[in-house]
Amino acid sequence: MRNFFSVVFLSILFLGCKSAMSVKENNLYVTTTALESNASVVVFKEGVNIPDSIKRVKIGDFKIRDGGMSVDCGYETVINIAKDKSRSVGGNVVKITNHKLPGFSTCHQIDFEVYKIDDVTPFEKEILWSDNRALNWDDFKDAPKLSYPFYTCLYIDAYFDFTKFLSNKGRFVVETEFNTECSWVQPDYRTNKGLDLVNIHFDLTEIYSIKLRESFKEKQVDDYNNWVKYASDAYKEINKAYETEVYNLYTQTAFGNNEAELIAWKFKINEELKKASNQ
Repeated sequence: MRNFFSVVFLSILFLGCKSAMSVKENNLYVTTTALESNASVVVFKEGVNIPDSIKRVKIGDFKIRDGGMSVDCGYETVINIAKDKSRSVGGNVVKITNHKLPGFSTCHQIDFEVYKIDDVTPFEKEILWSDNRALNWDDFKDAPKLSYPFYTCLYIDAYFDFTKFLSNKGRFVVETEFNTECSWVQPDYRTNKGLDLVNIHFDLTEIYSIKLRESFKEKQVDDYNNWVKYASDAYKEINKAYETEVYNLYTQTAFGNNEAELIAWKFKINEELKKASNQ
């Protein structure tokens, strides 16, 4: 009997980013429907081109600049702003044409183009949880290793965002994220049972992301001072329960080999996810 084993990397990133970064529209060529907030957007860095074989529609040209009151506006923050802008105009590709590194300004600043393509899957590096996007083995893009049959990189990514806010008020963001570049599967373990286990785990992680969002709301961490005071303790409490649940999932299903337990867990997590989403 084969043993299915998944190593879980759960991470929460407390990124205190106080930013007055501004997004400026140079040209908007096409008006399209905005995408959902968790829709996949892929990024092509400066000097990396979209393959010529990929059919695309150019939506617009934009730039992100330091608004003059920005602090700790790192590269990841700027990329998240660009992705949000891309979704808002219906695009799923950000192509960076110019990346200005911190200098006189402490901020990363970029010029970028937004495109819409039919399928971003081959280029995805991160996949945000969505109720209409299940994982498949092709999403495990790292080279297989001898250590484990498959390895799943899952994160609860939480950060405080001051974007568009000029005071201590801001917004917290909690996302369930799967990283394709550090996830792998050995060829002989591309099984349906293993894939069911991975997707149950993905849904389980989203349940605890929802619980963390609710905890942040209760503690009113839309204020940066409250974020500093309460966010870490809230995470530790949620994380302890989450890790216990993950342990139970893998041991009770015998790492995906016990089909009856796998079916029971799938039903349980589906019901818990419905309940958590409706709160």
